[in-house]
Amino acid sequence: MIRSRRNILTAALAAVLLLLGASGQPVSAADRSQYAGINIEDKDCQVSVTLVDQDEYEKKNTVCVDGAELSLYKVADLNSDGTYSLREEFSGVDGWDAYISGGSTEDAITAASSAQSIVLNAGVPAGSQVTTDGSGTASFSVSEYGIYLVSETGKSGTAANYSDMAPVLVQVPMWDGSAWNYEITLQPKMAENNGFTITILKRRDEKGRSGERVAGARLRITDEQGNVVVPEWTTAADHDYVTDRLKPGSYILEEVEAPAEYETADPIAFTVTRDGKILVGGQQQSSASVTMLDKLKPATPENETETETETESVTETETETTKQPVTEPSTKDNQKPAKTGDSMNVAIFASLFAIAVSVLVLLLVGRKKNKKER
Repeated sequence: MIRSRRNILTAALAAVLLLLGASGQPVSAADRSQYAGINIEDKDCQVSVTLVDQDEYEKKNTVCVDGAELSLYKVADLNSDGTYSLREEFSGVDGWDAYISGGSTEDAITAASSAQSIVLNAGVPAGSQVTTDGSGTASFSVSEYGIYLVSETGKSGTAANYSDMAPVLVQVPMWDGSAWNYEITLQPKMAENNGFTITILKRRDEKGRSGERVAGARLRITDEQGNVVVPEWTTAADHDYVTDRLKPGSYILEEVEAPAEYETADPIAFTVTRDGKILVGGQQQSSASVTMLDKLKPATPENETETETETESVTETETETTKQPVTEPSTKDNQKPAKTGDSMNVAIFASLFAIAVSVLVLLLVGRKKNKKER
């Protein structure tokens, strides 16, 4: 719960108050005697966070990181007896007991990471938000004492080229070894983000589902302005393409040229989040990958004609193989035979002629007999 600063200003509080050292963890109980009797003033605290490039810092250079949106969340209230009470929304912070009892740096990291997860998953609203300026600094004015989480919740400018600042828990006010510090300065070191590793999957479209790999497609990745981020590459049949150049941002996967038997796929817009997740159409993908499907081209009239010709050719060949061999007739056999109709007409004519002759003979014989009898 929230207590007024008036109640905090007691000698008992000063004698047992836990505070964070430069590492962001409370001083152990054994060290509390060093600030016993030193009262806490009733005043606002200033928490300044300055982000600097880690590599340049190690080279004794100072390169500040602007454009980082930092949010402040109150994790625990400071009680009048000098102890801390986790706020209800942060009651499930992992490693809190180890951290609050003056644990190791690892304990502080664990507690801070857990508190940040609660913020992200439960949608805990920030107490205040400030974006680092040209000097890489964001300053917060804190009027309620307690333990706060400082977390990076957005990027722009130079910050877009860096990995997220690690979340940190900070005690307000902070004991510096001899006095209470009401102007707290943090200087997190920022590591440049060279890009997340993303796999590009090129597959055959099997009725809207992913089929076998498609080889021979030429792809590339651009940003939203059309600037090439990943130059063209050609897909293979035995492996997928992997790139490690994609920093948080929005991109477009394009098919420059599809294999001859496939249609060119539509471009796919996708987003790489600050924690390396992939969003396509606003939907988070199950893995750090983007899948593009290619449809086979439909059969064209030319293709159908070629197919029919090939089929007819095959059918004719099969038919010829099933035919029995035929022996050509000899030259004699090739002579034309007499027509059957002509032979029949001759025979009839001859028969009639013979009958007529016979009748005529009989008539002549009959006349001669008649003359003799007379």
